[in-house]
Amino acid sequence: MPWSAGCFDALIESTIAHLRPASMLDIGAGAGKYGTIARRASPETWMVAVEAQEEYVHGYGLESIYDEIWVGPADAMLLEQPDLTVDLVILGDVIEHMRKSVGTDLLHFLAYRSRCILCVYPTKYVQYSLQGRAPEAHVSAWGPQDFSWFRTEHHRHGAMNLAVVTGFLADPEATLATEGARPLGPPMHEPPGPWDAEGSPGPVRRAG
Repeated sequence: MPWSAGCFDALIESTIAHLRPASMLDIGAGAGKYGTIARRASPETWMVAVEAQEEYVHGYGLESIYDEIWVGPADAMLLEQPDLTVDLVILGDVIEHMRKSVGTDLLHFLAYRSRCILCVYPTKYVQYSLQGRAPEAHVSAWGPQDFSWFRTEHHRHGAMNLAVVTGFLADPEATLATEGARPLGPPMHEPPGPWDAEGSPGPVRRAG
């Protein structure tokens, strides 16, 4: 579903306000809840939504929340950008919708390219297709052991979990060879997004 549980909203907002990230990826943006929270907590952050369901983009007005919107599967859109780096990644109630191999690959890919990952996921929460949308079904199970490779702070509330992962770009034990890195930020030849002087919406980019 395009919404997520609210039990960690306050903690996520305070974390973003503390981090003040220059850039953020919201993977599985849905109705844009985390974008709205992040915009309130850190107004200057350059925010990119990654959303596989194109109807959500206009249906939930994501153009008014994010600086850019990438439409397509997150793994396909990100794995083709090996030099991309970002301060903050939010995986809000999305990783359980991916096959375990896909979600694991994506999590490890992001750890090398970020300073912090906030991953909200459920435990034993059964959900199938919603309104004919097969991608809304839960297909993989996750737990603290899946984050054992990383410096992680875990929180749990009922069936919901929040993993606060320190990405390798902020891990003091990591060895950094970052030549060629391409930090996420305003495109060179695009309007800066919904918060420019003329209020132009951020560009929409599609997979393929």
